[in-house]
Amino acid sequence: ILYTAAFVVTRALDGSYAPPSALLESLAPSRTPCFTKSSISRLDARALVLVSNLGLAFIAHYNAPAFYEALERRSVRRFGKAVGVAFAILTLLYTAMMGFGYLTFGDNAASNLLLNYAENDKLAVVGRLATGASILFGYPLAMVGLRNSLSGMCASLSTEPALPKTLKTALGAAAEESARVPLIVGLLTLITAIACTVEDIGVVVGVSGALLGAAIVYTFPPLIYGKARGASTPKPIYALVPLGVFLGGLGTYMTLKGA
Repeated sequence: ILYTAAFVVTRALDGSYAPPSALLESLAPSRTPCFTKSSISRLDARALVLVSNLGLAFIAHYNAPAFYEALERRSVRRFGKAVGVAFAILTLLYTAMMGFGYLTFGDNAASNLLLNYAENDKLAVVGRLATGASILFGYPLAMVGLRNSLSGMCASLSTEPALPKTLKTALGAAAEESARVPLIVGLLTLITAIACTVEDIGVVVGVSGALLGAAIVYTFPPLIYGKARGASTPKPIYALVPLGVFLGGLGTYMTLKGA
């Protein structure tokens, strides 16, 4: 990731994609730099697409308990410091990638910025390989969170009195350790099929960020807090729930509209 960020900054500053350029001539018209719509001051509803993307970019809550347990000399204060440093580094990386990527390609910057660069750009080839390796080796972190959450949900629902007995039995079986491998294989198959079908990563990131980001930031916290505190929960806190639903729905709409 650090190499890819450095490569994006390098290409933005060295003029490789400014005319006249052999790399520029090899690009399709839809990928060449264009700045007809660029503006420093323009801010409209389409900014919600960026907000949705950022919602997914900073989501790592599903692995927070595991990271806390793995922290040396763990404490809430040390964990908060580690999270603050990590988020600061991510913010710098995201800002650099977005800013210098737009500086290079402007309005035609793709959702996956690496698609903008020429196929014969050697630095871009290495960047694509590096990004692919990062995704490949970082994939288990997300998969562990998904698997644990899904297993826990199945275990909880298997004791729900209102559900049919056959469904509770199936959910209980899915939560068993013996179902671990079939569950992982099934999830991988489903995710891979979606990845091979969807061409625009911006739609996936935007919709996921809008729904999950709004849910984790606005909707779920007051519900969890209210469940834990009971009748003494201040009623105004529940106003965050419809706010989260509204922002998540609006972010999803703007993402799909711009697709």
